[in-house]
Amino acid sequence: MESFTQEKALYNFLYVIFRRKRLISSLFLLILFLVIFATFLITPTWKATTLILVEANPKRQLSASPKVTSPAPSTSPLAQAQNLVLILRGQNMAYKMVRTFNLDQLRRKKVTEPEVLRDKVKMAIVNILKSPITGLQKMGVLGVAEIDWVDRAAGRFKSWIDVKVVSGTQVISLSVHGETRDLAMNIANAMAKRLQEKTLMLSTKEVDQAYASYQKEVSMTDEKLKAAEEELRKYKEDNKLIALAEESSIKISRLESLKKSYLDAQREREVKLASLLNEKTKSHPDVINLETEIGQLKSKLKKEITRLEKDLLRIPKQQMQLARLTQEVNRYRELYLGLLAKGDELKILSQSSVGEVSLKIIDKAYVPLGQKKNRPSWKVNTIVGIFLSLVLSLVTAFFIEYWRDPLRGRFRVESATGISVLGVIPII
Repeated sequence: MESFTQEKALYNFLYVIFRRKRLISSLFLLILFLVIFATFLITPTWKATTLILVEANPKRQLSASPKVTSPAPSTSPLAQAQNLVLILRGQNMAYKMVRTFNLDQLRRKKVTEPEVLRDKVKMAIVNILKSPITGLQKMGVLGVAEIDWVDRAAGRFKSWIDVKVVSGTQVISLSVHGETRDLAMNIANAMAKRLQEKTLMLSTKEVDQAYASYQKEVSMTDEKLKAAEEELRKYKEDNKLIALAEESSIKISRLESLKKSYLDAQREREVKLASLLNEKTKSHPDVINLETEIGQLKSKLKKEITRLEKDLLRIPKQQMQLARLTQEVNRYRELYLGLLAKGDELKILSQSSVGEVSLKIIDKAYVPLGQKKNRPSWKVNTIVGIFLSLVLSLVTAFFIEYWRDPLRGRFRVESATGISVLGVIPII
């Protein structure tokens, strides 16, 4: 019984194919022709690939103030590579390459003055499809919009490039498809060079901003230092004071040092605690131990500061005021000298070509003279076209047969009625 059922299924399958052989063959040839025709319309291109190694330079401290001691958080090389991929895929890069290689003019010429048969056929098809819109424009119903050839060429250019980070590395693979081998090579190498310039330019801009902030802070500190020195000089003259007692000077210096240590301990706690909390919870032993350790240090420093302040209360009022003014002058002088040293560093950075990221072109784009076109692949497209044509033609034939569902053939009649067929009378 099972063999009989299989025989019936095979018979029905072959029956449909034989019955719809003209439809199947026609659809097969039509779809195969369309695939081959579409392959013919694809503009042949060459592919050029360049490899760019992304390395992180040491993170530069661009803060003008020497009081800031914690460095900015560094970015991983992989994240930097991903950011550079976005720059390569961006609209600004596309516009730059379009204008550099006159791709807008090439695009305009291919559309308005096609030279090769492929372009002429494509424009004929486009004109036929756009004929209703063209007719309405001629009648004045629709306006004629001016074509932005640069924007159109940039959109097409973005479909030519393939940018990715090679898995497990810090290397960016940049592939460019061009209508000639020289165009593909030149664009790929130009994009890599432009990326280097863009990265350095962004880094230089950061240095320039820091240097401008530095100059402003130097000017403010210089004014405060001069004002503090003038106030100290005037106070000495008015009170006929020459120098501060040695014992008082030592205690006041010690007090200022402890206050600075107290602030440093507080800053250190915030930095370390923030770093730990990125990885651990507040209840983690490391976090608790750190808070306890820094808390004890702060408590000890606070007690020492309180003791020194009590001792200083016994110093005469004039001596205290003189000590305060002297310490203020010393503080501004120290800050001013630190800023001058920082300025030298920023000046060196602004004059050097050192960015946060170092880009090295480890493999320049090159297409050998004998290299065949990468797109389109006639062999692959033909094989896919044959398979697609066969599948679609068979599916269409069985779909039509299923919906029409004629009772033809001995097995179909027996299956539908459950009555055995004694004989078949042919059509005369």
